[in-house]
Amino acid sequence: MKSDIQFNTIIPIEHTTNYEYICSGRLFTRIPNELIQRNLKKRHGIHNILYAVYLLLDRYSTREHVVQISIGKLLDLSGHKYTRNVKTSVFYEVIKCLYFLEQSNYIETDICDYQTFQNSIDRKTLITIRLIYDRFNITQNYTHIRWNDYDKIMNLTSSNSKHLSKDSLLFIYLYVCSYIGTRPKNMPISEFPEAFWKSLNVINLETGMSRPSIIQYLKILCEGTNPLLIKMDVKARHKSNAAFQNFPNIYVLNREGYREELNAAYTKLLNKITK
Repeated sequence: MKSDIQFNTIIPIEHTTNYEYICSGRLFTRIPNELIQRNLKKRHGIHNILYAVYLLLDRYSTREHVVQISIGKLLDLSGHKYTRNVKTSVFYEVIKCLYFLEQSNYIETDICDYQTFQNSIDRKTLITIRLIYDRFNITQNYTHIRWNDYDKIMNLTSSNSKHLSKDSLLFIYLYVCSYIGTRPKNMPISEFPEAFWKSLNVINLETGMSRPSIIQYLKILCEGTNPLLIKMDVKARHKSNAAFQNFPNIYVLNREGYREELNAAYTKLLNKITK
């Protein structure tokens, strides 16, 4: 039966002040460092899209820590946009991430059999996912990422990269942030500068990412008028009784006081290496 609503008969409440929608809840996600400071592919057989999936499940969950979402929606929100109802390789990578998170006790789902599920699902099928609160509300050894920073990463582009992987870009950003950390209260900046200065060899070893890719993604994160990271180029210095040595560059978050963090990190780096 076709209805014909007479909207002119509905009388709204007239307020003297008009308000706009403002999100007043938590605006960041805490990701355990045990998921960041390692090579996911090598150690767990999992794609880097895991970080986007983890954040999006947290971001769109209810107060009861439940989210109903489709694989297609997760792909759209993580920069993997396509219009056809086709199951690409990354489609199955998301399913693998859900399986990994459930088996690792981060989430519970309504999926009874993943083997059957992967063949019956399409990109619009809704999945009910319950977040394990104590995992997502971790209080130690975690890295927090603000949701607006995530959105910024998803919108980053580079003229030097035709095949920019947002998954890898997000991974490198989280990796850097996980080592920057947060300085304990009452600790001087000289002892704990909030900065990152690992060598390319170490980053390559821990992430499994190639040196050219690492350089490329760090460069992208430092580009633009309001970049996510600020870099200090550290020139080669002479080490006592040794040849010239290339020191790693220093990276800090782009926020108030970043110059002081860079200078403190530079001093600490030189003192450490020249001892």
